[in-house]
Amino acid sequence: MNQSLKYNELQRRLPLWVYVILSGLNISYIYSFVYMPEQWFVDGVIKTDLIISLALMFLVNVLAFVVRLEIMVSNDDIRYRFWPFHLAYRIISKNDIKKCYVRRYNPVFEFGGWGIRGWKNNRAYSLSGRFGLQLELNTGRKILLGTRNPEALRSFLKTVGFYYE
Repeated sequence: MNQSLKYNELQRRLPLWVYVILSGLNISYIYSFVYMPEQWFVDGVIKTDLIISLALMFLVNVLAFVVRLEIMVSNDDIRYRFWPFHLAYRIISKNDIKKCYVRRYNPVFEFGGWGIRGWKNNRAYSLSGRFGLQLELNTGRKILLGTRNPEALRSFLKTVGFYYE
């Protein structure tokens, strides 16, 4: 087959409401530190639990801005990674796939939200939206990869003979 045919998708941003919530939390932390310092200090020493919560808040903020989902589809396989949780691509060979199709889904009701969700045999990787590439493997495992370009992905899969329900 023609090895040069490829579909690439890079998703970088979480839904806007996530950034709104993070901004609200950040503002409340700054406000309490500036205007209510007695909550932060005991006998002139900063409270340990507040240091831990600040560190966690910083980590969540950084993750919100660096997380990304990368999907690469070629004639022979599908590769994906949810960075920074997957450092290397996860590779699924065409021979290991029983069904492969683009579908609409409800991330909150089906998987409990966006991100890496689900269980070992039914896993979803998504950052936003309601469309995904559903992979049903020969082993019975299901993987859903969120997509922001469902029509382009569906068209590409049909072009390379990868789309089958």
